[in-house]
Amino acid sequence: MRRALSPREVNVADREISVAPGAAPPNVNLAAGATGGPFTAADLTFVSPPNAGRASIVNGEFAQASGPQATGFYLKFIPNPAFSGQARVGFRLTSALGSSNQGTITYKLGYDAAQVANEINDLVHGFVSTRQNLIASTVKIPGLLERRQMANATEAVTSSATPSGDGMVFGFSTSLAQIEAARNKADGVTESELPEFNIWLDGTFLVHNREESGSKWRSFAMISAGADYLISDKALLGFSFHFDRMTDPTDGDNELSGNGWLVGPNASLEIAKGIFWNSSLLYGGSANDIDTPFWDGSFDTTRWLFDTSVSGRWDIDDVTTFTPKLRGVYFSETADDYAVANGAGDRIDLEGFREEQLRVSLGAEVARQVALENGSIVTPKFGGTVGVSGLDGTGAFGSITTGVSMETVENWSVDAALLLNFEGNGETSAGAKLGISKKF
Repeated sequence: MRRALSPREVNVADREISVAPGAAPPNVNLAAGATGGPFTAADLTFVSPPNAGRASIVNGEFAQASGPQATGFYLKFIPNPAFSGQARVGFRLTSALGSSNQGTITYKLGYDAAQVANEINDLVHGFVSTRQNLIASTVKIPGLLERRQMANATEAVTSSATPSGDGMVFGFSTSLAQIEAARNKADGVTESELPEFNIWLDGTFLVHNREESGSKWRSFAMISAGADYLISDKALLGFSFHFDRMTDPTDGDNELSGNGWLVGPNASLEIAKGIFWNSSLLYGGSANDIDTPFWDGSFDTTRWLFDTSVSGRWDIDDVTTFTPKLRGVYFSETADDYAVANGAGDRIDLEGFREEQLRVSLGAEVARQVALENGSIVTPKFGGTVGVSGLDGTGAFGSITTGVSMETVENWSVDAALLLNFEGNGETSAGAKLGISKKF
């Protein structure tokens, strides 16, 4: 025979609350409709789905501030503006008689379209802006100065791994001219003419952690390839292609990713002895995905990048070189109108936008060779770059580098360097580089 419920047993009631889109529900008195009080404690048992909102138990506004009377317990729930559907919150109450059964408060929620659009818009803008910074600082197209340096190469492939304050950068580069020069050096050929035609390949992979990413790592990679032709010993024309890939997670389980490309001509001229003018005009686009817990979508962009610089390499004396560089970059990227949708088929349309950067920088490096008594050559280096990023950029930026390289008579090479970067928004990063190699 079923026993009737005693009023002294601890029991709580389930409830259902409808919430208007964008509104916050009132705090719920958990003791309302419950038996077995007064209650001395309240505990949350679950939130389903976990990312539907934030739940907490608070003391009631009308409880006594002092005295023996027990304070009431209220459920405070802050909905996730991107969530639509039913959110369930479980709880238990405790009194001198024991713990209650598990009660459930069910919220019927609708998404806040305006806030969802704002959050998605901020994510996309941040993604495009960050990627522009990385592309502008990573894209590399060799000119006449680099061609001449390739002719003195001793290794067919150049690689590097550079840690920074928040991540790691891996890079490699090679070319037909570099491979030919390395082969000639191995065969004992000390001097050779520059080949008229050259094909080159360059790659960079970066992993980076920033505050918005929490414990997750952002990655960026760029692979560049090109071909160039020497019209004369003072003029070079070429064509290059660049492919980039970026993933950008945030601490809120959002992730944006995209594949992009740039293609176009480049030219390099020696305008005076030891002074080179390099320019390139690149056109491209990107295809990108938006992945959030409740809303997904995609967007496409088109790009224009104009890069021009004047650089030189001057021998101050027999052992000291000065390498200055003045560079300007204009980068424009236009995102088409796009949309995101949730699992229920709801759709939010967002307007496209244009992100522009105009970066102007001036840098230089001084290196001096010092011959040691044992035959080794030590070359200390010091350099720096200062610049400004206008339009939609972050303002002033710069870097300071210092390092030293040593070549021993046993054909060992050691290269070490320190790097400090700073941005106009207050961000700074530091890095170090150490490389050891031996020629056989």
